[in-house]
Amino acid sequence: MQRYARANRQFGLPIKGALMALAIMLVTIALPGIAAADQAYTVRDIRAAKTAPTGIAARQDAMREARDQALAHLLRRLVPSSHHRSLPVLPASRVADLVVSTDIEEEQVLPTAYRGRFAITFDSAGVRQVLEARGLPYSDEVSPPIVIIPVFERAGALQLWERPNPWDTAWRQRVGAQGLLTTVMAEGKPSEQLVVSADQALEGNEERLQALAQSYGARGAAVAFAKFRVDPRTGQPVIEASLTGYGVAPQGPFSQTFQGSAGMEGGPDEAAAELAETAAAELSEQMAEAWKRQNLTVPTASPAAESGPEILASTPLTHLGAYASMLRQLREVPAVERFSLAKLTSREAVFRLWLRGGPSQAQRILSQYGITLTQGPDGWTLRNGG
Repeated sequence: MQRYARANRQFGLPIKGALMALAIMLVTIALPGIAAADQAYTVRDIRAAKTAPTGIAARQDAMREARDQALAHLLRRLVPSSHHRSLPVLPASRVADLVVSTDIEEEQVLPTAYRGRFAITFDSAGVRQVLEARGLPYSDEVSPPIVIIPVFERAGALQLWERPNPWDTAWRQRVGAQGLLTTVMAEGKPSEQLVVSADQALEGNEERLQALAQSYGARGAAVAFAKFRVDPRTGQPVIEASLTGYGVAPQGPFSQTFQGSAGMEGGPDEAAAELAETAAAELSEQMAEAWKRQNLTVPTASPAAESGPEILASTPLTHLGAYASMLRQLREVPAVERFSLAKLTSREAVFRLWLRGGPSQAQRILSQYGITLTQGPDGWTLRNGG
């Protein structure tokens, strides 16, 4: 307990009982949003294969190639597509400096060859410095969970909870914490089927969609619709797909038509499955791009702006559970560069916040995580909105 005692004397706070435990928790975990940063700056499923005089040499070459691939993928993830032509190509030594960790998910070492699959995490501050030095806009804001609701139409029949169907399968292969988007799929329990039907989802019944989202701890929903048909003139299989967001999800709608080759050698079921995978991947990318654009950080010429302005914000202490929830959520918001405890009493806690992009941008992003930041006559107030 010596380390905690020193921390308490540093803050000079009269802390007893439950507040002592609370202060310990604050001091030890008041750090930037580590989990969100890991998701934004980790690139998975990078594959590399090399040959060389020895397997060890081939492994080293493959690792270098994997790092280059992963950084290129990461920069495209963070920067809007309209600026991809301006993305830098860094020397191998600089790329290596930016790597925080490399997880080898699969590998095979042969006498003169190597192949592997990697997950590589980069230093967030270093990557931001690279982008800001070149004046490139970017976003590393990871979305709160968004529930995907896939509605499939074939031969005039709508399917939402009826499984299996190719549209549901295609989305289940894509959900999870990927890049800047965090998506989940509803399980389709009987109770959930009573909350929203296929027709209600397509009509955009926001009350029911949000109720379903909230049951999964999500703050938004995206209705993904696909209509499969065969063009009677050409014999080509077609999927007409669209995606519409509610809550924090980008609204769109995003829509596109996907065509397969005529003949359908594997039959209509295989054609529907292949087109569904293509459509789900494309709409997911469009939603990720829209999320990126609505959460952009635009670099400024002022060096003082790099870490964002510092503000003091008070949080009323109504009960310990709500306060602990606030603490957990703050750590997940990349717009909060870092924070520390400035004051703690039985009635309120005062946080010192360093906000990237300024208070106005932070207010919008915090609201996506259920946190409100408001300014009044007595200063800034931070509340857990649910």
